[in-house]
Amino acid sequence: MSNVILTWVLPTLNSDGSPVAGVASVHVYDSGTIIATLPTAATTYTVLSPAVGSHFYTVSVTDTLGLVSKQSATATTVIAAPPPVTPNAPTSLTAVQA
Repeated sequence: MSNVILTWVLPTLNSDGSPVAGVASVHVYDSGTIIATLPTAATTYTVLSPAVGSHFYTVSVTDTLGLVSKQSATATTVIAAPPPVTPNAPTSLTAVQA
């Protein structure tokens, strides 16, 4: 299985244009479900061996006042199923005329 590396830029402004008081944590979501809460300065997260299928990742931040941002734009990945494991072909086939 493969991993997915997510990266983002932390906000510096609030929705009203004022400076962000400080980022207390970053929340990483997959299809709307929180899969990780990261410390303050985190700008990357590696999803280890995500399940086969489509994944819709977003992030949000909580500031030092406890206010939570809206979720970011969505980054989408599709994890394909690995090819099936099959037996090797027989070897050393010979034909003898009888």
